[in-house]
Amino acid sequence: MSRIGRRYGGVLGRMTGALLQRISRTGSLRVASDELELNGQGSCAGLAERLLRDVDRGHVIVPFWSSDQLTIALLAAERHGLRRALSRFEIVADDSIGGEIMWQIGEKFGLQMRRIHTRGNPSRLEDLAEWLRHPTPFFIAVDGGSVYGTVPTGIVRMAARLGSTVWPVAVHPSRRVRVPGIIADIPLPGTNVGVGVSSPLHVTRSASIAEVTANVKQRLERASRLAGAHAAPADDGPAATLREPRA
Repeated sequence: MSRIGRRYGGVLGRMTGALLQRISRTGSLRVASDELELNGQGSCAGLAERLLRDVDRGHVIVPFWSSDQLTIALLAAERHGLRRALSRFEIVADDSIGGEIMWQIGEKFGLQMRRIHTRGNPSRLEDLAEWLRHPTPFFIAVDGGSVYGTVPTGIVRMAARLGSTVWPVAVHPSRRVRVPGIIADIPLPGTNVGVGVSSPLHVTRSASIAEVTANVKQRLERASRLAGAHAAPADDGPAATLREPRA
């Protein structure tokens, strides 16, 4: 990323982070999950408990789609119950403009961040090698730097190597705006949040990478449907778009 790109991402990230902090103080949250003990909860406290339990037993990965990477920051608010689990996790951001925005938002919320190089950069292999030597549970926008809505096999190979438990999640705001050039929804003040949580998947070393990759994608899609169905409807209708994005 160029110096200008980093500066642009930094400014936009700090502005967005300040906006998200204000938004996080209001609005409601509802969890929808295939895990019965989590379904219907009005906070993420139950999810935090499950994540911490799995972290105590081994490695954990929480994947989400890039379209949720701004809204998911709202869960870092103390009032939503996930904060104590987040203290055990890193939030992954690459060195793209979008990654810089995530980095600035993460710092604004006091989260532990990890920087990696974008796909295709030779230094990314060094990042992954260091990661495997010192594995830490993490949240990641799994399709970042790739084709949006797809799960790259690299993250699945890492999960198999570490014997990770994978918790696919999705976070949908009831009030949001979309800006051309930014894949992520931008939550608006007064939004309510639907959190979708699929059943966890434990990945073993002997697992078929292709099968697990397809399974993770299916579970992320399921989480998105759950989140979308349980985000409380807004008075002003569905998401607005500032301008039609260019093809």
